[in-house]
Amino acid sequence: MSEEIIKKLEEIGQWLKENESIESCKTNNDFMRLAVDVSNHVRFLMVIASGMIPQETFKGYDKESAVIVGHFVRLYKLYDSASLHVSKNHGEIAAIFTRLFFETSTRMAYLIKKGSASIQNFIFISYQSDKEILNDILEKQSKRQLIPIEERILKGIRRRLQEDGIEEKRLLSNKQWKLDGKDFREIMKDVDLGHQYAYGFGSQSSPVHGNWRDIRAHHLTFKDAVYTPEWEYDSVDPRNITPLSVIATDAIGSFLSWNKTDSDGFVSKYAKDVGAYAIRLDQFHEKTLNSRASSDPYPEGTSV
Repeated sequence: MSEEIIKKLEEIGQWLKENESIESCKTNNDFMRLAVDVSNHVRFLMVIASGMIPQETFKGYDKESAVIVGHFVRLYKLYDSASLHVSKNHGEIAAIFTRLFFETSTRMAYLIKKGSASIQNFIFISYQSDKEILNDILEKQSKRQLIPIEERILKGIRRRLQEDGIEEKRLLSNKQWKLDGKDFREIMKDVDLGHQYAYGFGSQSSPVHGNWRDIRAHHLTFKDAVYTPEWEYDSVDPRNITPLSVIATDAIGSFLSWNKTDSDGFVSKYAKDVGAYAIRLDQFHEKTLNSRASSDPYPEGTSV
């Protein structure tokens, strides 16, 4: 590990010491300053974790390992995008990433735990939409000559199937598209997260799909018995990013343990410390929300 990286990690440790007194936060701006700093630390740690390799001669991952690595990279991109919208004060847009992030981190944990058979099944069920397209194109092919774009799509699907060692006949006959035959609630239970289904996954469908709950709360204003368009974005608070920071630091530890690239626990310790700090920040922020429940949330009038 380079001296530059070690220095940056030490700077994170120093930041944690200098900002230990979370209880001094009085306003939303105070909380957000810490929440954004934490997100910057988390993003750095995720990049470092993904770049740590088993040995100097390492050239890359095999397909099964690449599934885990790809999940971790996706986590980073989702977290980075959520952080971007938090920095722009786009509360309802940042919220869209919560369910996507939670789903990816949970599935990564599940695949790490279950191993090869589940990873292979994950690859196979990822072809569900391809099956529907393939059926449609084959039906058309039986009636007429395919147009160029249809031919390209057919060749693309068959090329990917060959690369993944999946027989076309098996794909077309398959009717089970759940990972290991389990719905997401069952997958969460397998990684000891069943109690979080309603909060981390179920309720977060609103901002993803834009149901009436989301439309009414964030994109309309109701006054004098009528609705009008609401063009302003919601203001952010720590709830838009801090829970993701906690999940991300857990994912860093899991990824490094799976990849066997942090034998001395050096990077994992920093991730754990940042995660513990994020938990404290989230808990204290929640405490202030409870204490202000019947009054204005913050002096600036920021909504929470």
